[in-house]
Amino acid sequence: MATLQLTPLQHTPGNQAELQGIINAAPAYAWRATGQPPASDEATELLTMLPPGKGYHDKFVFGLYLGPQIIGCLDIVRAYPNATTAFLGLLLLAEEHHGQGHGRAAYHLLENFVGTQWPEIKTLRLAVLRANEQVMPFWEKMGFRATGEVKPYQSGLIDSEVILIEKPLVPGT
Repeated sequence: MATLQLTPLQHTPGNQAELQGIINAAPAYAWRATGQPPASDEATELLTMLPPGKGYHDKFVFGLYLGPQIIGCLDIVRAYPNATTAFLGLLLLAEEHHGQGHGRAAYHLLENFVGTQWPEIKTLRLAVLRANEQVMPFWEKMGFRATGEVKPYQSGLIDSEVILIEKPLVPGT
């Protein structure tokens, strides 16, 4: 049985097409996040969108591969919103791969990557869209807790909020 691999993706036409395929294979997320089906340029946006004050040297998009097949992706920004925090912007799996432990495996691969490659990072942070709040139990099982911060969110037809959650990283894990 193939094991899940975390592979960095650059902004190339081939990677863009693979990412768009994953986004298209998870339409329920697009509907919850935007109120619309996946847009044809979402892979480009995922590869290029940056938070304020950050450059591409701090942004990492990974493909999640099961053998040769891409089954998901994740997006993380180092040192955002501060020097000791990394912000996970997206963990997305093709819907046919939900419920098989791949999300948990992907998160653990990411946490291992951060722990070994970015020793300055002490906290992982992410935002859970209230319209996608059914994922909160997953993140709580991964050790994340709400910070108490809630921020407005608007995308496409969706006017909602995001709940910010964090997890302190334990050195050596």
